[in-house]
Amino acid sequence: MSPPEYDRASKSFSIACLRDGVLVALGAVNATRDFVHGKMAIGKGVKPDRGALADAGVALNSFNQEGAC
Repeated sequence: MSPPEYDRASKSFSIACLRDGVLVALGAVNATRDFVHGKMAIGKGVKPDRGALADAGVALNSFNQEGAC
């Protein structure tokens, strides 16, 4: 797997860990919004689409919306 994409200007990125398709962990560097939304998604047992999760252009809060998992 290639290194995560990140915003070089803000020097921020997030790394997600899935178990059986369920988001179980998220690490965020200089990405408070990702951390907060990732924590909510983990609590809900969200099963995000892997392609969307890997896309830096897709906000993590989109996985917390009704019908997103």
